[in-house]
Amino acid sequence: MRMRKISWLIVFLLSSLHLSAQLSAQDKKYLDSLDQLAVKTKSDSVRAELYFTLSDYWVDRDSVKTIGYLNKGIKYGQPYAYLRGRYYYLLADYYAAKDPAKSEVNYLKADKELAAFTTKRAYKQRAMLWHNYALLHQHEDDLKATLEILIKRVLPLAQKGGDDVMLGTEYISISTIFMNLEQYDKAVMYSEDGIKYFQHTP
Repeated sequence: MRMRKISWLIVFLLSSLHLSAQLSAQDKKYLDSLDQLAVKTKSDSVRAELYFTLSDYWVDRDSVKTIGYLNKGIKYGQPYAYLRGRYYYLLADYYAAKDPAKSEVNYLKADKELAAFTTKRAYKQRAMLWHNYALLHQHEDDLKATLEILIKRVLPLAQKGGDDVMLGTEYISISTIFMNLEQYDKAVMYSEDGIKYFQHTP
């Protein structure tokens, strides 16, 4: 059982990555600068993006600040379909540990809004939300549903997103599940595919 839990750490790898807040700076100066930019900008869409970035920064640190910035962001982002998608995606992340049912509903709302966009960023965002959606099923020990989502939803979107790190990680995640299911031939196949993608990364 302990080994199973350890191996699942690989599956959780992407769930800790937040596309809007990959900046390494976490000091007060960084956060204050985003707040100031949000106040000063004349663009509602830019202001919404900044508030969403701040919300994403705080999601694992402070739930009050997370939801506060989310509410500010959607206030300015409501007219824009892509930003509504970002809102539902971040709201789903917020609820993931607190209320999985609400999280699931919001991931689906996010995908519906983002499905109209064909940019690499949108594809990567959708790949990430479906990955997190799959994790909800994993928490319920529904490995069949988890695999189906990762293979049929996440991989095609990640491929369109063109991110080798994301693709490599997803293939390794799928390999890990097959390994836990003792389907070693499939585990090896997906592991080898994952390694191929990692070979093209720094």
